Amino acid sequence: MADQSSIDPNNFGVFAAQLGLDQTSFESCVQDQATQPVVERDFEEGQRLRIDATPYLFVNGRRVSGAVDYQFLHDVVAAELAKAESAKPASPAPAAH
Repeated sequence: MADQSSIDPNNFGVFAAQLGLDQTSFESCVQDQATQPVVERDFEEGQRLRIDATPYLFVNGRRVSGAVDYQFLHDVVAAELAKAESAKPASPAPAAH
């Protein structure tokens, strides 16, 4: 991830080798088009949802795009939990006898 300019399909074999993957299995997987419809469907869904980065999270419908630090994500979750709690209807008081 440090060198984004090197991310190119021509370099995938190099990355696989650096990761110690079995080259034959890796190349076979890359050449196999069986999962292409799934990838295309997911890509189209991402486009439809306007997802512009990875990771991409939805926290109670709130969009969180890209890598964020722990404190930011904690604050988003805490804010959404507080909002959900305040939106709950009040419990009725017990009936007096």
